[in-house]
Amino acid sequence: MTDADAVDFALLLLRCGVGAVMLAHGVNHVWHGNITGTAEWFGSMGMKPAKLHAWLASVTEIGAGLLLIVGL
Repeated sequence: MTDADAVDFALLLLRCGVGAVMLAHGVNHVWHGNITGTAEWFGSMGMKPAKLHAWLASVTEIGAGLLLIVGL
């Protein structure tokens, strides 16, 4: 394995790891009932409408995580 191959492999692992963490975080919000808590937290920071922002953040985490994993 050349140095370039090793760097490519390390970047692949990093990309997949970060993507998996983002995906898991978004899934936790959407399918494990934490949207309400996230919306309350966003609302406490003055983000209105808080529920919309919570949904957008969660969907973005899922989408970005999937895109990182597949390499886009």
